[in-house]
Amino acid sequence: MDSDDRELIANQKYLVIDDFDQFRQYLRQLLRSIGANDIDIAHDGKQALEQLTHRHYDVVYCDYNLGSGKDGQQLLEEVRSKNLISELTLFIMVTVENAMDMVMGAVEFRPDDYLAKPFNKQLLRKRLLRQLQRIEKLRPLYELQQQGELEQAITLSKQLERQLPHYQTLLQRYQTEMLMKLDRVAEAISIYQQLINQRPLPWAMLGKAEAHLLQGELQLAEELLQRLLHQNPSMVAAYDLLAQIRWRQNRIGEAEGVLQEATSLSPKNVSRQERLARAALHNGHLDVALSAARAVINYATHSIHHHVSHYARLATVQTRMGDMLGARETMSQARKEFREEDNLYLKLVKATQKQSEKRHEEAIELLQQLEQEVKGRSGLDAEFMLYLADTELALERHTEGIRILEQIAENHHDDEAVLEEVKALFVKYNMREEGQRLVERIRQRIIELNNHGVAMARKGNMSGALLHFRGALEKMPDNITININTLQVVFHAEDKLQRQPQNIELVRRCLQTLQQRAPQHPKLPMLQSQLKRILKKVLPS
Repeated sequence: MDSDDRELIANQKYLVIDDFDQFRQYLRQLLRSIGANDIDIAHDGKQALEQLTHRHYDVVYCDYNLGSGKDGQQLLEEVRSKNLISELTLFIMVTVENAMDMVMGAVEFRPDDYLAKPFNKQLLRKRLLRQLQRIEKLRPLYELQQQGELEQAITLSKQLERQLPHYQTLLQRYQTEMLMKLDRVAEAISIYQQLINQRPLPWAMLGKAEAHLLQGELQLAEELLQRLLHQNPSMVAAYDLLAQIRWRQNRIGEAEGVLQEATSLSPKNVSRQERLARAALHNGHLDVALSAARAVINYATHSIHHHVSHYARLATVQTRMGDMLGARETMSQARKEFREEDNLYLKLVKATQKQSEKRHEEAIELLQQLEQEVKGRSGLDAEFMLYLADTELALERHTEGIRILEQIAENHHDDEAVLEEVKALFVKYNMREEGQRLVERIRQRIIELNNHGVAMARKGNMSGALLHFRGALEKMPDNITININTLQVVFHAEDKLQRQPQNIELVRRCLQTLQQRAPQHPKLPMLQSQLKRILKKVLPS
């Protein structure tokens, strides 16, 4: 190993996570023997999360099995979701495990590398250097991505393609991902097609299918996914997209079947198990829904996904199966684990139980209480609101149910998955055409509303644009597009407008909404840095 390689290894900060002290010490010694100096250790997921929250690491070695509590997959998912690590941090999964559900689950969250025990110093050094050299060569690109400067990052990645032909395919993959985030879908499709023409790369086929899906080209997306699954039957993400297509085609029975195939391959993906539970419940396949709802609770415990809604769903399935004792036990467990303010779900389950017991007046009374609690409240997730609308419609409270569905569509007008669930509820209660009209009317109204505000801003009428978007936020506080446009108006306004306390508070609220509802949004880092810039003007150092 030459001096440059040894210096590269020496300049990194390392974190080793393993529940066995003997292996922690062994890996620390191996790393020191190849030049590493700054090495911290953690014995479980909780300690590792604490360390990753308070210190930056360049390289993380994490065992998959960490004993009780979080496993390596759950830790990786959480630190990525909370932006505790970026592309500049290597996350390397280490394990002796080789079970299919473990391997598939870990691969889905794309660790930078995967090391199977046992391994020696030579292998450790070779794999580490390969990844560190990639980071060093592509560091300017990763920094631009981290800052949310995706346009500049795309331009740079094209330049790097010519300078670093070894990384050409990887750089093209980054380009397509950034283009998709910027909604430049046609350009992404063009790159995907060029790559597929050269070689049918699974990730390129998957990305192109997703792009066609975003453009509403369901047939093209489906054909590509069927071809991909024929070549790569273990490509779980392809099943997810195919299930989305089936759902949008209102073929929810087939969507359920596709999701069952995916969960049999990779059962630990909580979001996928949730979708299976919802599909099976919609189709009346209560045994499948019960199994999936229990799997959600099992796999979500200790993870970032752990939520009261999982218990609410299981209790709902148990209620529909007539297992009232089981439903009560599930709700009792949920009350022990979650705060009182999280119990909106449990109150809704209670209303569903009253409905199942034919105690409709009591069920309606509970719904009316819930309506008052959620009135004017922001931050409620779409699943809860869909559940509430479903319960209202089941009790023939059509006006209330449709009003809630309208509110969901307003706050999620550009989220196709949520809009399809809205339309599915209209279909369930024999109102297919009314649902389609409502969704299209709201989508068009919000597009026009956004365009009007943006047009005012472009003409320099920042005060008018800000007033316009404030009014929109009062009615649709959780709409991502409206929150982003409000922020951009403030950030492009004159200093006097930016400095006003009410506008700084508005910016904070919008950023908080984005952090809660879209923590991975590509514009979020850039928008957060803009707030810091304004605060420096208001509070000079």
